[in-house]
Amino acid sequence: MVDSNEWAVPVTVPDTIPVTASVTVIIPCYRCTDTIDRAVDSVVNQTVKPAEVILVDDGSNDDTPASLRRLQREQGADWIKVIELDQNSGVSVARNTGWNAASCDYVAFLDADDAWHRDKIAVQYDWMNAHPNVMLSGHPVVIKPKGLNTEKPPPEITATVIPKHRLLLSNAFALSSLMVKRDCSIRFDPSLRYSQDYYFCLEAVLQGNTAVNMNYPILYRFNAPYGESGLTKRMKALEADELSIYRKIWQSGHIHLTLYSMLCLWSFVRYVKRLCVSSVHQLARNFSQRWQFKPERSQNIYSTHRQH
Repeated sequence: MVDSNEWAVPVTVPDTIPVTASVTVIIPCYRCTDTIDRAVDSVVNQTVKPAEVILVDDGSNDDTPASLRRLQREQGADWIKVIELDQNSGVSVARNTGWNAASCDYVAFLDADDAWHRDKIAVQYDWMNAHPNVMLSGHPVVIKPKGLNTEKPPPEITATVIPKHRLLLSNAFALSSLMVKRDCSIRFDPSLRYSQDYYFCLEAVLQGNTAVNMNYPILYRFNAPYGESGLTKRMKALEADELSIYRKIWQSGHIHLTLYSMLCLWSFVRYVKRLCVSSVHQLARNFSQRWQFKPERSQNIYSTHRQH
């Protein structure tokens, strides 16, 4: 295990890199015809290509299965595998199904509406290979980018070991940034609707595995964060999942009752903050829509001023 006192570890971007990496990319898919091409293209354009890609359709009732089969024909059935679930079972089941079918040393997860930097596999796979005792790694995400960054990463990237007390306070990992050893025994919990990735990472660290986060953003997310979305119902579900996670790790003996109570209080405070941020964004949008100047109104105002 990496020494917990070793807080920051340099990651050197290799000058010479392999053609392929022993990585299985797993992309759960559900009604994603508008975004799946962008996600797969970001994998196709990697400077180091993963050895295999598994697209798992989670019982989509639109043209998603046909889109996945088209991508398989275009890229080759020896590289892209398509698994179609009989019914919609949730993203955790889809990810676990792909994981169980993986054949490489590492698995990397990508959501169908996200995309990767072209050097993501090169940087992360090199790090994981050089540190075989690290179970999982992640990196930051760029929210709503104007375009994908194609610049080469800096020569050295800092990787930070995430201790359990940091992870207990909030999730430090974006799911589409995760690269995990395939032989990890932990899987995503289907009982959780929104926070499966948080519980997965928390379980891994609480069981004594080492997790690191790199400081260079090589993931792109095109959806608005919670503060802009205004989805109060979704935030309530997120809060319910987080409280359920704390209850699970308390019942499993990872934390004591006092810490469990404090974490629940901390979670509620953050939930209230999210609601406030969302309300402010909603008010700002409403104000902007109500008071935006229409061209004809602007012209009338200008004409009135000219008459005076």
